[in-house]
Amino acid sequence: MEELNERSKQILETVISSYIATAGPVGSRTITKRSNINLSPATVRNIMSDLEEMGFVSHPHTSAGRVPTDKAYRFYVDSILKRIASEGEFPLSLNTDEELKENRETMNVENIMKWTSHYLSQFSNYIGIIIAPKFSSTIFQHIEFINLRKHQILAIFVTKSGIVQHKVIKNDEDLPQDALDKITKYLNEKFQGMALQDIRMELEEMMAEEKRTYDRLVEKAYYLGRLAFLSPEEEEIYFDGTANILSQPEFFNNVDEMKRIFSTLEQKSLLLRILDKCLDSDGMQIFIGSESPVKETHGLSFITSVYKSRERVLGTLGVIGPKRMDYFQIIPLVNYTANLLSKLFTEAE
Repeated sequence: MEELNERSKQILETVISSYIATAGPVGSRTITKRSNINLSPATVRNIMSDLEEMGFVSHPHTSAGRVPTDKAYRFYVDSILKRIASEGEFPLSLNTDEELKENRETMNVENIMKWTSHYLSQFSNYIGIIIAPKFSSTIFQHIEFINLRKHQILAIFVTKSGIVQHKVIKNDEDLPQDALDKITKYLNEKFQGMALQDIRMELEEMMAEEKRTYDRLVEKAYYLGRLAFLSPEEEEIYFDGTANILSQPEFFNNVDEMKRIFSTLEQKSLLLRILDKCLDSDGMQIFIGSESPVKETHGLSFITSVYKSRERVLGTLGVIGPKRMDYFQIIPLVNYTANLLSKLFTEAE
């Protein structure tokens, strides 16, 4: 990125902050009024022309003002991140720790996901989003098998952090409930406290052994455990505040853009392409407009962070909003929420 002198940086930051506040093109007179720099409107116009040539601002229609480009927002966000790195987290006047602790005992994981997406939406005035923890990334606590009907068994999993999952599995023979109870007891004693991906690997190895010396009940336990633990899992996405987009001036006057955004938000696979990419980074990731791997979201920005249990990444949360979003407030909000959720899941284990 081209080096900007201090005057150019100050003017660019003024253009960005003014556009974030008003959603309207920013002219030279606005800059001279809002900034502390002692320059004439003519000088400011010259600098803004230079910024336009460098790709930091654009000149919409016949307006005398400029608007920031994706490149300008990236400059602005990087400046914020550098300041956070040097000064520490920005303070947030949010008293939610006690609220979440008070409700933790009665909140299952689904409720925590709903609470988090609503919380992010409420304090950002944009869209709050979160991917629920992948079942395979959690610590196994308990499994139970229940006879449903002929050749069908209900498997109920509970993880140490409180995630509950149900799966109906088909069995090639009918087993009485007392046999299923013994299998349940065996698997719980053998695998309790292990990560699910490790359990899956061990079950695969056991079932692949050519010469098995297991008695029939143990062999059946491994067989049912394999069917249950190796089940494909679907990532669950929770989001709240979609209607907030309606209040953004760059969208409510553009019906086609609005339809495209709502259509994209309804396509889970597109959102997962973005949010799963965030799992690759051990912390916060920000996609601004065209930086997104999904073309359909180039009119939006994503501020995301992973949340963990100790060192294990469980999922991604964040805020989706217009490129004009208030990054100075939203970046600390997302970081704070990720840390809060990480603390919650760590303590649950």
